[in-house]
Amino acid sequence: MRASIIAGAMSLAVIAASGGCGRRPLNEIPDGSGGANGGSFGGAAPTGGAGTNPSGSGGAVGVAGAGGSAGASGDAGAIGSAGASGSAGAGGSAGTGGRGGGTGGGAGSAPRTLTFLSTTYPVNGHVAVALGDLDGNGSLDIAIATERLATAGPMGNVLLNDERGRFTATVRYSAPLRAIALGDLDGDGRVDIAGTGPVVLYNNGDATFRDPVPIVSHTAVADTVAIADLNGDGHPDLVAAGPLDMNGRAGVLSVLVGNGRGDFMLTPGYPVGSGGGYSIATGDVDGDGDTDLVVAADSGSVITVLFNRGDATFEPVAYMVSAPHGVALADLDGDARPEIAVAGNGGIRVMHNDGDGTFTPPVGNYPVAPIGVAAADLDGDGHVDLVVAESATYLLRNLGDRLERPVPLPCGAASWSIAIGDVNADGKPDVVGGGLGLSVCVTINTGQ
Repeated sequence: MRASIIAGAMSLAVIAASGGCGRRPLNEIPDGSGGANGGSFGGAAPTGGAGTNPSGSGGAVGVAGAGGSAGASGDAGAIGSAGASGSAGAGGSAGTGGRGGGTGGGAGSAPRTLTFLSTTYPVNGHVAVALGDLDGNGSLDIAIATERLATAGPMGNVLLNDERGRFTATVRYSAPLRAIALGDLDGDGRVDIAGTGPVVLYNNGDATFRDPVPIVSHTAVADTVAIADLNGDGHPDLVAAGPLDMNGRAGVLSVLVGNGRGDFMLTPGYPVGSGGGYSIATGDVDGDGDTDLVVAADSGSVITVLFNRGDATFEPVAYMVSAPHGVALADLDGDARPEIAVAGNGGIRVMHNDGDGTFTPPVGNYPVAPIGVAAADLDGDGHVDLVVAESATYLLRNLGDRLERPVPLPCGAASWSIAIGDVNADGKPDVVGGGLGLSVCVTINTGQ
């Protein structure tokens, strides 16, 4: 069975992208207005109607039109950061021990009618989730970041997969992590945990983990982390962001370059807006082959795009966006350029990529206020869909030119973190949500 996962300080320019190429300093990007049901990718026209609401343990969730487009090509980033899912674009490379990226798309694929079955697992604390093969059996397990220490009994911080998409909760580490990311950080072939602090928990090989190892950073207390190869040396690097740096200054991103043996070198920090980073997404936004970073700072109403120079140093550019909780990178309009999907109090919005890494003002005003967002082609039509976490987990199917209205998935648990991957190895991406309800909900995609 194969595991597959979908999912020196510098000055900061504040820009808006409007019409032309280049990065032009302006004051503010206003939120787009797409009407009560959202907007098309080309502007603020309302979307079509909602799909069928599921109830109980299954149910159909709309039908998208045929047609298709290429999936995005981002590296896999942090899955679950401060409760949000800092997800890579669908079709990105697996960074957590899984094989393959998401289901990006060939053109003209016929969509599936989507049905889902959900199971809820109790855990201890408000949680963020990440998917990775933690015990080396080829199937995706669920690592859980809890804000409180896990206890014995039915509660746990790792859900082990029985290779058929059914999970057993177990306690495998002792650390009150708020956010979590997975990757082989010391080159031993085992999937390790990076968590807020930042700290690293190295895997013993059987999905048990050593005591947390603190990593020196500019961030006093990190509230979000991500793992990606930022300098092209084939070794995973670590990114952490939080509300304060060591000198009490607001909003700093730390970049820690890894040597593949578990050691990290601290490089100059970057401003990411007051309030710090709430979520991080990774991917190549400007088409130069280097992994860039997108950081959402909720308190500061800022999304910072950090353009990678190729050596893990960055040029940060800030966009003023109202209350962005979570961000994801995915090619939503089929032009082979990743858009920024934004989840927050302003609803679900999309910032379109002009091709050089410059982004348009956010458009869309869907009737939910989610915290987390992730992207994958759930219905197999070649268009990358969005899954968002609020008081429930919602699916927004991509029709190619617009997103459908949010339709709730059959998961009763309140979520704030989303991870997407094929947990039962049937070739279809499944949805894992964690959040406020002291539980993790696994939603199996049983679509035809």
